[in-house]
Amino acid sequence: MWIVNEDLDAEFAESLLRATDSVVIWSPNERGVEARMRLARVVGVIRRFYQPEARAGRIEVWRRTDGPSTPSSTSSP
Repeated sequence: MWIVNEDLDAEFAESLLRATDSVVIWSPNERGVEARMRLARVVGVIRRFYQPEARAGRIEVWRRTDGPSTPSSTSSP
């Protein structure tokens, strides 16, 4: 999203909420991110409705769950 348009936070979050079978590839523990680039809505939806499935270094793959997921030990607040 940083490359596409970080101002689409709300639209991307809504798309993730509507998705029923999806994955997110991201780096949830990225450090030094400017406040404008934190994508609070998208991150909130991912942390609530997706769970970690795979990791390659700092990059993680999270898969959609049937409902709100339980907090994962691999994620940080």
